[in-house]
Amino acid sequence: MEWDEFIDKVKFILRRFNKEFNIDYSEDSISYTVGEKSYEFSKSDYNNITNDAMESDLSQFTVLTNNSYEVIIYQTNKMVRRLLPYKLEERIVSTNIKDSMNNIEYKFQEISDVMVWNIIKEIDLESLKRTFMIFPPRLRGDEGENLFNLLRVCFRNPYSLIVSYKKDIDKNKLNDYINSFLFNFCYNYGYSFRIMNSLDELLNIRYRNKNSSYKSEELDAPRLLYKQDLTEQYHMAVSSEDPFVQFIGFYHIMEYFYEEIYKEGVINNVKEILLDPGFSTKRKKDIMKLVDLINKKRTESTAGSELEALELTLRKYIDIEKIIEKLNEIDEDIIEYYKNNKVNFSNGDAIDLIGDKKHIFKKLANRVYKTRNSLVHSKSNEVRLNERGIYKPFKDSKALLKEIPLLKVISEEIIIKSASEL
Repeated sequence: MEWDEFIDKVKFILRRFNKEFNIDYSEDSISYTVGEKSYEFSKSDYNNITNDAMESDLSQFTVLTNNSYEVIIYQTNKMVRRLLPYKLEERIVSTNIKDSMNNIEYKFQEISDVMVWNIIKEIDLESLKRTFMIFPPRLRGDEGENLFNLLRVCFRNPYSLIVSYKKDIDKNKLNDYINSFLFNFCYNYGYSFRIMNSLDELLNIRYRNKNSSYKSEELDAPRLLYKQDLTEQYHMAVSSEDPFVQFIGFYHIMEYFYEEIYKEGVINNVKEILLDPGFSTKRKKDIMKLVDLINKKRTESTAGSELEALELTLRKYIDIEKIIEKLNEIDEDIIEYYKNNKVNFSNGDAIDLIGDKKHIFKKLANRVYKTRNSLVHSKSNEVRLNERGIYKPFKDSKALLKEIPLLKVISEEIIIKSASEL
């Protein structure tokens, strides 16, 4: 990342604080004021950090050196993810655990300058402009001396876990150590952290409708009565930042009608046979056709009946054109994503919402149902694993997040279509 690219990204990240800190960008430096003190971050300062970064083994959220491994951690059990409360910050920063047997040391610290540099390098400026939510800087003491402190506090959670060691340790082994340490920390203190693996989590990127910016005077009073069981699930899903909770909440809305719609489907199948002009109660083979249908429905596996019920629910309540329209309002690229990508952890079907009118409901049901199964079932055996895949909460959360817009708009259509007039 060159100096000019760094400047462009910093300008955007700190754009709301230009007046507060009197930030000035020149060809070779960034100057700013914190309180009554003036500071300057020069191109030379930037090059020093860049050199440190080049000497490290970097991935999106890890910095590996000859004797330390840094990962960004993410607090998972906050109702609202703001900057951490002071008391929790103090407890985190004071945590320094030594494993004398293995010559390993664990400690929390604010993310390093190299990590900040790495994050900024990874950020795509155009997507950042659409989605980045800034947190107000909260500086203490002489923290303003370093421009990177201003950048640090603009991110969601400015903490890393550092593992220091004296002998070479495999990176996968280091991740195992960190995972075990975070479990011990949560077990003893009740605070849950995990290794961050997505820019979406760091930058507070969430899918929002374009109409979320509508003015209050444009909102009408409701004209429909919505089922409370469904709206409660909807609120649970929308209020959560965990894609697992979001998916399950939206799925429960679809699941609500399974039994009713499945029975309705069976009744319609029976009626088709009985009302067929070629059917006769006096012919044994015609009666057996009816018996076979009922036996088939009775002996179907739960998975088979649920998948069929999901497809029938979608057919009853969903207008594909409206789904396409709403998805485009959320993300212009998401429809193309669903067309070209299966759900990698569940093998959920790719779906062409625009072109495949004949099979769309079946494929849509398969994508949703396979993903649901991956979320709610643990690994039982290798055959099952290969057949449906298992959701790994932290590894697969980014892929699952891509499914949320689809589940959300489907759920909204079901809530609206199943409502009654006021």
